[in-house]
Amino acid sequence: MKQDYYVDDKGLAMFFETHWLDKVRELGNHSQLNSNSRHVSDDFIIIRHFNEVADHIQKTFKQYHFKPSSLLEVGSSLGRTSYEMIVRNPSLKNVTAVEPSKAFIDAYKDILIEGKQINFSYIKSRKEVDSFKFNASVLAQGCKGVEFKLINQEFDNNTVNEEFDLVVCLNVLDQCPSPTTIVNALKNKVKPGGVLCLSCTYQWNKKHLLDFTEAVNDINEYFFESQWKRLSQYENEYRFRFAERYAHVFFSHLVIYQKIE
Repeated sequence: MKQDYYVDDKGLAMFFETHWLDKVRELGNHSQLNSNSRHVSDDFIIIRHFNEVADHIQKTFKQYHFKPSSLLEVGSSLGRTSYEMIVRNPSLKNVTAVEPSKAFIDAYKDILIEGKQINFSYIKSRKEVDSFKFNASVLAQGCKGVEFKLINQEFDNNTVNEEFDLVVCLNVLDQCPSPTTIVNALKNKVKPGGVLCLSCTYQWNKKHLLDFTEAVNDINEYFFESQWKRLSQYENEYRFRFAERYAHVFFSHLVIYQKIE
């Protein structure tokens, strides 16, 4: 696969591992992950980030009696966050996913909408990837009854016209030229009374950021207006495996805000 926005074959394998391997194992597929060095246990590869974040979001929703019917996810990647929101919120009927990588959005469709047998790619070595077959039909069945709209482009204020009960953008901001512009666009897409879930690992880098004054130390700084009420915040580990026995670990900071009606 040629470079696709910000992901190549290795990047795609890294995301498959991080986003879906725990669920694949939970569903009974125990295909061996081949390695060019000593075998690596699943315990090193699998992370609990998505379940932990989704559990915290759901706990907050229950506390404030929030039942969304529409979701906008920006930077949806392979669909794991969308999936966790759907299975935890039976009230969700419409999901719009915005993702600039075609490889990611195609995988999202294959997994959550069409439930295909997919090539689940993974890291074999620092320079090699491998794959195994996985039937995603059970995951798609969990999303039955939800109407999806997939948008394969970068997000800005004109990407979608409607407003949503729930807007989610996780670990995307520090990969954007202007995080302030993205946050303002996200806030504009939240209905009055709706909720915005936003997270960041604060890996600010000048290769992405056009104006380094936007590199905040706390994403709560983006919510200075009185119309936004913070419901909760949470931090947990987010990790990618780069080679057989080597991974990068980040600390992701999540905030949940409600737009006051």
